[in-house]
Amino acid sequence: MSRIASTFAALAGAAILILSAACSESTDQGGPSTTVASNCDLTALLDCARQSMLAPYTPAAPTVATGEPINLGMINQDNTIAGSFPELSLAVKAGIEFINKEMGGVHGRPLSLEVCNTEFSAEGSTNCAQKFVQQKFPAVLGGIDVFGNGIDTLAENQIPYVGGIPVSSQSFSAPNSFQWSGGSQSAAVAFGWYAADWLPPLHWNELGALND
Repeated sequence: MSRIASTFAALAGAAILILSAACSESTDQGGPSTTVASNCDLTALLDCARQSMLAPYTPAAPTVATGEPINLGMINQDNTIAGSFPELSLAVKAGIEFINKEMGGVHGRPLSLEVCNTEFSAEGSTNCAQKFVQQKFPAVLGGIDVFGNGIDTLAENQIPYVGGIPVSSQSFSAPNSFQWSGGSQSAAVAFGWYAADWLPPLHWNELGALND
């Protein structure tokens, strides 16, 4: 399987997860929703997909994937006193189940997922990545890994790392890291740039409540 195809497989799974989350949002009874997704029936994700950017890839009827599975790894932090994020693994598993049972998989093949827990250690992050390298997984999904050492190991073996929100320095800078968000760090930089380049200069005594 080519690197391009493997990256697509990981990206497709993540895109479905985003869509599924949007389709599962409850509608505010106080007024009409501004999103197409929240107007969808909560159990009709396939219909919801047809109204999204995934429409060209959505089958006319529920389609079950068959054939040899495409194996994906996932690095996540779970069951530690420093933070536990099982909801990320559960969300990915739910998304993959939807892809396999409704969307026809990726190029007709089902996705399979193996989650590895870093146990909040740099060694755990590296061990997870080494495990997926040895198993020749074509792509690895990212949960929360504050150390990010495993991303370096994946990069050395040309395996893409597809995350949701970057939390480690490697997730920001590694050439194999593909993120759906810039994280709070990028937001802080954007706020600073906007304030410096677009807002009029203010004297400190014009800051109101901050000066009280």
